[in-house]
Formats: sequence, C-alpha cells, structure tokens
Amino acid sequence: MLTKKIGHPLQAMFFDWRLLENYNLFLEDIIIPIKDVYTGKDLKTIIKDLKEEFLKNISRNIRWSEHLEKRDVSVVLEELKDDRASAIWENSQLELRSEIISSALNACLEDFLIDDLLENIIDKANHHGTKFFIFEPISQIVQLTEKDEDNLEDIQFVISSLSGFTNPFKDTETKVSTEFPIHINKGYDYDLLTSQGNFFTKEDYELADVMIDGEFDGNGSFTGKIRIYDQIIDYSYTNPRKKDKRSFYGKIPIVLGYSQGAEKSSLLDENSFKKIGDKVSAYGGLYIYRDNFRVLPYGRLNADFLNFEERRSRRAGTAYFSYRRMFGYLAISREENPDLKDKSSREGLINNAQYRAFVNDSTNFFWELAKEYFATIPKQSLFRDIQKELNERHESLKADKEREKYEKIAFTKSLNEYPEKLKTYNNEYSDLLSRLEEKVNQLNIGYSEVEGILNRIHAMDAEYNKLLPKVPKKYKPTDNQLDRLEKYSIQLEEFHEKILNLKNPLFKKAQEKLAIRDLKIDFSKKIASFNAELERNINDNKNILTNSLEVLRLEYTQRARRILDEFSHDKDEIINRIDSKEKISQYADLMESRFIKLLEEANKILFPLVNHVKNLNFDLDEELIQGAYKAEYENIKFQWEQIRETAQLGIAVEIIDHEFNHLYSAINQLLKEMKSENIFADSEEFDYLAQNFKQLENKYELLSPLYRISGALPKDILGIQIFSYMKKFFENPIKTYFIEFSATKRFLEYSINIKEPVIYTV
Repeated sequence: MLTKKIGHPLQAMFFDWRLLENYNLFLEDIIIPIKDVYTGKDLKTIIKDLKEEFLKNISRNIRWSEHLEKRDVSVVLEELKDDRASAIWENSQLELRSEIISSALNACLEDFLIDDLLENIIDKANHHGTKFFIFEPISQIVQLTEKDEDNLEDIQFVISSLSGFTNPFKDTETKVSTEFPIHINKGYDYDLLTSQGNFFTKEDYELADVMIDGEFDGNGSFTGKIRIYDQIIDYSYTNPRKKDKRSFYGKIPIVLGYSQGAEKSSLLDENSFKKIGDKVSAYGGLYIYRDNFRVLPYGRLNADFLNFEERRSRRAGTAYFSYRRMFGYLAISREENPDLKDKSSREGLINNAQYRAFVNDSTNFFWELAKEYFATIPKQSLFRDIQKELNERHESLKADKEREKYEKIAFTKSLNEYPEKLKTYNNEYSDLLSRLEEKVNQLNIGYSEVEGILNRIHAMDAEYNKLLPKVPKKYKPTDNQLDRLEKYSIQLEEFHEKILNLKNPLFKKAQEKLAIRDLKIDFSKKIASFNAELERNINDNKNILTNSLEVLRLEYTQRARRILDEFSHDKDEIINRIDSKEKISQYADLMESRFIKLLEEANKILFPLVNHVKNLNFDLDEELIQGAYKAEYENIKFQWEQIRETAQLGIAVEIIDHEFNHLYSAINQLLKEMKSENIFADSEEFDYLAQNFKQLENKYELLSPLYRISGALPKDILGIQIFSYMKKFFENPIKTYFIEFSATKRFLEYSINIKEPVIYTV
C-alpha cells in the first residue's frame, strides 16, 4: 500500500493479510513494515526491505535477504524445520505458511508499474492519496480483464459499483479521482471504469427530456422546478402523512434527469439520443451522495429502493417513471441528515423512522407528479400534448421516409425493366424497318403493301416516351441508380442514332415511290397515332386523379361523420339529463368544451388536407419543390458536418501546435542552459544534437495549416464564457493537480468584441 498526506513523505507498506489467519499470533507479535519513499528509484529497494521485514513474522532467525535473491521456497522450508519459531504454526497451517513465504519471495514490481503507482502521489508539497497494489489478486478480480460474455455481468456490476465515486452531477470541491487501470501487457492499457463508456456528467442534464430540480424539506414537502421538454414550471407537493418530529430527516436536494424510451418522443437528435441512451442503459438509476461521496448500493440496477419498476408493472398508465430511464442524485449530508445512517455492512441506509419517512415522501412525490403530468390521462396535459406533437412529427417523417423508400425501390425496379423493354422495342422496330426496306426495294409498290408496316412504325414512334425513365423529383437518386441511369441513357442514345440512320433513308426512298395521295394518308395516320397516344396519357391520369379524389372524399366524409355523430350523441345525452336550471349552465360549459375539443380534432385530421388540396395549382410542382428543399437540406447538413469536422481538426491542430511550441521552447531553454554551464563542453555529440534540433524546429515552422481562414464575423464574448470554456477545456489538469481556478466579478462581467474567422478546409 502507498499512502500520503500533503506535506509529508510518501509511505509504503507491504503485508500479507493471510498472516492474520494464524490465531497463535498476538497483535503485538506482528510486524507491519512501513518505510518512507522519496523517489521512484528507491521504491524497488524499499519493497525488498519491506518484504524482508515482513518475513520476520515467519521467523526472525533466518537471513531473509539471501532467500529473497534465490527465491527457493524448498530451501526456506528445510531451514524452518530446525527453527523454534515454527512452533506457532500448527500442522494444519503449514501449507498456508508455505504459500505466504512463496508469495512474499516472488512479489516484484515491473518498472512501468512503479511509474504508474507513483504518478500523482510522490510530490511532498501537493500530492495526497492512497493506492493499493495486489500481487496475487483473486480469480474474480482477474476475470474482470477477460472479455468474455460469461463475465460481462460481473464486469458491469463492478463498474456500476465503482463509477461515480464522487458526485459527477454537480460542480464540487471534493478532489477525488478514481480509476481501475488494467495492465494486460507491459504499459498502461485501459481503465476498467470507462471500458463500457463514460459515466454521467453535469452536462448530461441538458440531454434530459424531463428534469426535476428541487428539495425535500424533511417534513414531507417538496419545492422546486420541473422541466418538461423545453417548458419549465414551478412545482410543490406535500405528502399527507402524519407529521412527527421523530421522523424528521432533514433537507434533501434532488436533481434528476429522465430520458425517453423512444426517440420519437424526444426533442433530441439521433446522435444525442443515442449518447444519453447508452449512458442510461449502462449506468441509469437514482444515486445517493453523502457529502458528495456515493452511498452504495444506490444507483445499481438492482437498487430500486423507491420501487419504481414494481409500480410500473402494476399501473404502467399512471406510474410513468422507470428506474432504468432516470439519472441523477439525492444529496444527503452528515450535518443536514444525521439520522440517515449507513448499515454496518456499508450497503445502504438503516431502515429507521427517518429513512422510512424519506422513502414514503419520495415515493408519493413521484406518484403524484406522474398523475399530475405524465400519466396516460394526466391532470395537466402539457407533457402529453408535446409528446403527441413530437410523435406525430416523427410518424410523418417516418411515413415520408417509408414512401421515399418505396419510390426508390420502384425506381430501382424500373431501371431493371427498362433495358429489357428497350431490347423488345429495338427488335420489333428493326424487324419493321427490315420489312419496309424489302418492300421499298421492289420496283413497283402500292401504299396498301406498306400501309400496315408504316402504321405500326408511327404507333411505335408515339410510344417511344414509354422508354424514358421517370426520375423521382422528391429525392436525389443514389449514386448506383445514377450510374445505371447513365448506362441506360447511353443504350437509348445508341438505339436512337442507329434507328435514325436506318429509318431516314428508307422513308425518303418510300416517299419517292409513293404518290402524293398515299403520302397524305400516311401523314394523317401518323398524326392520328400521336393524337391517340396523347389522349390515352391524359385520360389515364384523369382517371387516377378522379379515383384519388373520390378516395379522399369518402375518407373525409367518414371522419367528418364520426366527429359530428360524437357531438350529436353527447348533445342528446346531455339534453336528457337536464332537470334543473342550474344544470343548463353547467352542461353548456361542458358542451362548449366538447365543441372546442372536436373542432381541434377536425383541425388536425380534416382541415389540413383541405388546405393542402386548396393550395394545389398547375403552376406549382409540389414534388419538385419538396425535392429541392430536401436536396438543399442534405447539402446544408453535409456542409455543416464538414465545418464541424474541420473545426475539430483545427482545434486539434492548434492544441498540438501550442504543445509543440511549448516543447520546443523548453528544449531550447535547456540547450542554452547546458551550453552556458559548459556541461557538454567540446562534445561533438552535443553540438550535433543542437544542430539537428534547430533544423527540426525550422522544418516545423514550414508546415502549412490544414485549414484556411476567410472573412470575419463580429461577436461579443463575455468573461464568464471564457472562464467556463477554460474550466471545461482544462478540466482534467485542474482536477489532477488540484488547481484552484477562479475569476473576479469584474472579469466575469467584462465583454470584448472580436472578429470571429470562418474556417474552411484547404
């Protein structure tokens, strides 16, 4: 064990707790070796000395320093046979004694572990803390390093127990950092506590769709604020239990976030919803912190001490809150809540009168809050109204995406069919031209001989548009679809060019052989073919329009009839109930509220369609407009992603550049000091090092940035924004080195105007 107080040297202790299993030993007989550590270089030697001191608990007559070099347990056991000190070890404990000796002789620290152990704990003036190092951990601990499905539950249990050791949900002065480093190979590998994802932070409350921030007063009352999506309301509650001084438990603040189970019911975008969803799945629960230190087992998956899930299983419609979807804390303290005490096992609070009152108040608070705002049929509809709007918006987008999906599938299917249609069309057209050529090449031909061929060619010319793909306007085709469309366009163009080269000479030759009367008849038939195809297209689409409008009219009639029948039924029922003057005004208000409700329903399910149809006109192509907006949205989204990635890259480059400049400056300073003090006077190696470093520094200055800056936007920056940014940016160093970071009131309120550059990729 390594332990240290501020202003005192680091102390190291070596001990094997199995020694205490020998009940023949008295406490005064036991040696617990402790030594001061001043540098990392000393630690290996100190551990050897500590082991030697510890092994004197086995025997003080043996020269353990020699055995620590050889590490031969059998030689030690042989020597112990003649040692009178062995009498304190009974025959049944000789195997235990052998194991203790073997463990002590073979216990050693690798150099890389020494560096890790002494990190942030060796400095006499500033560091403090305690670190344990177990040389032979039990198999249950070792299994935590094995990425096996069978061990996953154990790993998650350990992580959920050790995470959030100090309250991460609030800014606190408590300077405690926890980690569980796993070394699989030589050198630091990973921290077990973050291997399944990071724990909650205060910023995660911003991702909560519902948030509770208030305080229980210890007498059954709650006062605070409830945020429902983006609406903040004041809320107070008093539990109608019997008030008793003996059950007073003191003030308990609560800050709790709640994440929706479905993305469609959340205000968050997809990435933010997944981020908080992953955290809630891994660490969700209601935590208790005493003086900013976590109280176990609260927060674990199986520590639902307010029985949220039990109530949901019985009354899901009323009991809205789920333990698995919440994250946050209850804050207790020794000063405010002295009667909320830990059990002797340190696993939960003692079930005394104060604890029972606290649980009763908390349970009823969540029950009443759910009935007020979150039940299926709540007293206040704020949450359900916003949720319904979000769900409808999500369902509309989902339906639009589904329709887009089917349109894409249909377009892909048509791209598969068009080449086959073109092939059939090509074969028939080529056959007709061959037959026409055969007839035209005869010396004398009459119109009747080629009339059938010409009629079919004219009909096929009119049907040519059927070979042209209908490209969707509402969405941009995929790259694969565009590639296939381009290939088909090339085939179509080649066919068109080939047919024209064959057709034009033939028709010219036919015109020379046919009389003007026959040519006029053929021309009239060609025009008739185009006219027939035009009429067919117009009438087909007219029928589609008529049928679609009829379907909409029938559905409108059915929905309208249901609303009118519902109002009429309510009217008849209420009229039959009126038997006094007082009831007339009462039922008048009721019917007015029913009218308003049904009118709102009509506004949602009937009138939007009417307005949409009313606004349609032949001058506006709705699909084209929607497609244009979607394309613009996708373009803006793509540009934003590029800007965000560029900004992140730019920030990373600036940080690296700053670190390199700092490093080069430090190295330059060291080189100057060594040169001025003639430490390496007349050393060619030192001169060579200095020259190469100078070249490296010059080359670094030639590196061009990975981004360019263009234009500038005026922006006001407040001192409090700078302070908050720096506090967040340097959060880890501030915590690690226990830096007191503060700002004056004047600085926090100060404002400066800057020209913010716009960053672009090179």
